[in-house]
Amino acid sequence: MLTRTSHRRPPAAADMATAARPYQRAFDIAIAAALLLFWTPMLLLLLAYARIAYRRSGLIKVQVLGRGQRGFSRVMLMPDLAELAICRDTGLCLAPGAFNVLAGEMSMVGPVAVDAEREAVLRSVAPEFARRYQVRPGLIGPYDGTINLLTVRTAAKSEADYIQNWSLLGDLRLMASRLVAFGQIASQE
Repeated sequence: MLTRTSHRRPPAAADMATAARPYQRAFDIAIAAALLLFWTPMLLLLLAYARIAYRRSGLIKVQVLGRGQRGFSRVMLMPDLAELAICRDTGLCLAPGAFNVLAGEMSMVGPVAVDAEREAVLRSVAPEFARRYQVRPGLIGPYDGTINLLTVRTAAKSEADYIQNWSLLGDLRLMASRLVAFGQIASQE
């Protein structure tokens, strides 16, 4: 009797990055669902305000790049709403992105999603920026600040460290630090 042997190829780097994260998806779903449950009443009021004040939906979709550089539509608050103190200071602006997390396009924590045009500029400054496409982008990024041409190398290093050293505890720490920051901003006003 002949037996068939299968030759398995070694996993690609992107496969290894995901394989090392067995509980991340369950964590993402639980946190995104809790976020939506908690923020839904305020989000509905905010969207009603947008409909009355601006005569349009308060949600927009922005084309960004995700894992494997595949494009998707990220759900966000329109800029006029995102600038309101209630959104900026409390984290309510993150709530619409939870729909992308539930859809599997994003994680709660990960490299910040950028559009294709901005990605090309950032990558021309820091080629290592491409590592970010091994994982899903996140609502909360490991780099605490706006990524621009002056900070792209620091952001790329921060993201590379995050991807290489990922842990569920690390994600919890990043989320807690952002909650503390939101609380400090809100208490200053």
